[in-house]
Amino acid sequence: SWVSTAVDEKFRSKGILDTINWYAGMPAQFATDDVLRKKLSDRIEKKISDYQPNIIYAHSLGTLISYDFLRQKSVEGKSFNFVLITSGSQVGHPAMRQLFGGVILPLKVKYWVNLHNENDKVFASRSVAINSDNFIQVETPFEFEKINHEVLKYMSHSNAVAQAWPIVVTQSNSQVSRSLTLHQLGIRTLEKQKIGRKSNRKALL
Repeated sequence: SWVSTAVDEKFRSKGILDTINWYAGMPAQFATDDVLRKKLSDRIEKKISDYQPNIIYAHSLGTLISYDFLRQKSVEGKSFNFVLITSGSQVGHPAMRQLFGGVILPLKVKYWVNLHNENDKVFASRSVAINSDNFIQVETPFEFEKINHEVLKYMSHSNAVAQAWPIVVTQSNSQVSRSLTLHQLGIRTLEKQKIGRKSNRKALL
């Protein structure tokens, strides 16, 4: 099957492949169903247009949908004034990279932060390697419940706290203090700051 041939050899341990097959159903369908890709692209375009987010956070399948849409719009010359954060991304996997012409292109967004876990077994162990001034990959290695794909483990990783979230807050010009953002993630490493007024910044997850 597409799934079994795409799984890295180092992850072919007993019981793991069945779990990966279950989680990987949608990425596999995404890669082989052009009609689905078009529908998803149209839907995210409408959401972005309606919501006008300052930040988009995409995880797993969401990274494929977001990259597919933003890559096409970037090729067309359209740019977006939001920060993109991705985690558990399959964009760097050869099976998916082939879908995008074999090359991962920079995106015309304000900034792109990719949280990468080399132990992620849902096609996401490969780096998203891009040489661009508006891109950074932050290494967030962890192991959790066999497949190592849990979104909150990415978000709350110490490297994400130290490197990714300060960039996101700065680049998005968010009025939400870093302490509040991290507190909502269960992270209390920064001193609390008072917020003088209600933020009008928006995040699309």
